[in-house]
Amino acid sequence: MDVRSWLDPRNSFRSKLIYALLGTVGALVGLALLVVRAETAQQVRVVTERAIQQSEVAFAEAEDFQRYQLSSLATAFTGSIRRFAQIEAAIEERAQAGTLSAETDSFLVNDVIYELQARQIPQSLVALTDAAGEPFVLLIDNDRAESTALAARIRRAARPALAPPAVGADAYVEPEHFGYALIRDVLYATESIPITDDYGEVRGGVVLALPIDTALAGRLGRLSGSGTAVCFVVESRCAVGNVDPSSPIAAAMVAQAGRTDGSMREIDDQRWSMVSEPLLAERPEEGARLLAIPLEPWLAPFDRVTRALLLAGVAALALAIAVSVRLSRGLTRPVHALVDATSRVAHGDYQARVEVRSRDEMGRLAGAFNEMTHGLLLKEQYRGVLDKVVSPEIADELLKGEVVLGGENRELTTLFADITGFTALTEGMEPQRVIALINECMERLGRVVEKTGGVVDKYVGDQVMALFGAPAALEDHAARAVEAALRMNDELTDLNEQRAARGEPPLRVSTGIHSGIVVAGNMGSSSRLNYTVLGAGVNLAARLCTLAGPGEVLVSDETYRTVRNRVRATSLGERPLKGFSNPVQVWRIDEQVALAVGHSGFTRSKRAS
Repeated sequence: MDVRSWLDPRNSFRSKLIYALLGTVGALVGLALLVVRAETAQQVRVVTERAIQQSEVAFAEAEDFQRYQLSSLATAFTGSIRRFAQIEAAIEERAQAGTLSAETDSFLVNDVIYELQARQIPQSLVALTDAAGEPFVLLIDNDRAESTALAARIRRAARPALAPPAVGADAYVEPEHFGYALIRDVLYATESIPITDDYGEVRGGVVLALPIDTALAGRLGRLSGSGTAVCFVVESRCAVGNVDPSSPIAAAMVAQAGRTDGSMREIDDQRWSMVSEPLLAERPEEGARLLAIPLEPWLAPFDRVTRALLLAGVAALALAIAVSVRLSRGLTRPVHALVDATSRVAHGDYQARVEVRSRDEMGRLAGAFNEMTHGLLLKEQYRGVLDKVVSPEIADELLKGEVVLGGENRELTTLFADITGFTALTEGMEPQRVIALINECMERLGRVVEKTGGVVDKYVGDQVMALFGAPAALEDHAARAVEAALRMNDELTDLNEQRAARGEPPLRVSTGIHSGIVVAGNMGSSSRLNYTVLGAGVNLAARLCTLAGPGEVLVSDETYRTVRNRVRATSLGERPLKGFSNPVQVWRIDEQVALAVGHSGFTRSKRAS
């Protein structure tokens, strides 16, 4: 058997057992892996949510502090009526003249620097803008800076203050002036202050900004969990963070910016959970705060459990295969033995036996099989004996279902054949030789009966009784009986040639045949019975046999009328027969002109003597 056929579960019990065990072990290992995977995902969610909560709290505190500092700084410019008036006048002067005078510019710059130094704020950004947000005074870290190069970024930072107020149906909504801006590669927390005239029209603005340094990112990382990477992503770059902006983790965080769904990525053989939160919920386009939480410390135990499960699964699968092969051998060996023994029984070997190796179900099955074959052997022996006592057809009738006493009317032909002068022939002969002679003669006569479709009902001494049409019905039972009688004479002619060669006298047989209705069935007692026929027709055939001379075949008128087209016969007239009140018309068969059963193994048909 090839491997493909061996692995096909339809062909092998072994493959079925292997697949069953592998499926069971695989399902259990798979279920365990699914549970571990679910727990791993749950652990990732817990770690990520905890880091987000801690980061949000820390960032909110830092942002509140930044707002407080900016608000305190803004008071220096808007809380002083004199300074506010100076700024307003400078904006008006620029609006009318298109530029500031050197005196006004110098005064504003020195005044702002003084205020910043007085408040000990060395790092800051202060910009004065017109109504369009164009800066005309820009100080960065207490130094005058070129406003032209940074005009676009200052306008973006001043936009909240210069935007028209939002007026709803019911209430006035104060615009949010706080924001974030990336200026000269530095991320600033900004506060924009509108400058309005007496009519409330915005004439310009003041932009105040404090830098956000890496210390804030480091603090957020520490509070969010050991090893957590933090990055403030603005304008598609990591502006501030506790990681190298050129590192792969920074690039991954920039790619994650703005996405609302979490992501787990593997970078440099390390797994990270990345979360993006906007710097300002109301203006998410201004930037995002990225967290990358390292998962290795949390996932390592689950990885070990997963590897252990996989190793255990592989070992269990290997063990399952080994066990299934061992079990299948133990199970299929007796099964194969049973199959081989069954095949032998199917071919008629009822002495086939299976060795009983265990006391389990297979052992009991083997024992039951041996008992069955023993019973079949006995039945076959009984059948063999029965076939020798009666014909196979009668044996089939006796063995068919429940045997009951009784009979039925059947139309058939009864044949009696008797060896003529047998008593005188065997006078003085030893009994063994008498039996041998009878057996030799009856063997030939019985074979003729069987080949012509009849059955031997019984042997009575030197006489044989045969039935044609029972137990199996035959349409041409009369013609077959006549053909059998004539061929009996042919068989004895052959036998007499052998006897003559041995110097022994010839044997002749006289035959009587009658066709008619008789009673056929099981006769006797419930413990011992015999399938036979009874009736006047049987007696008539026996009387015709007694009337017949050596080599003669005498038939009744009923038989002759049936076979007259197949034979040549001579009428012997009506003859009185013992047991019959009226004379019986008797015919002698002289020659057969047409076979009844075709070629039955005979090669000739001789004229009756």
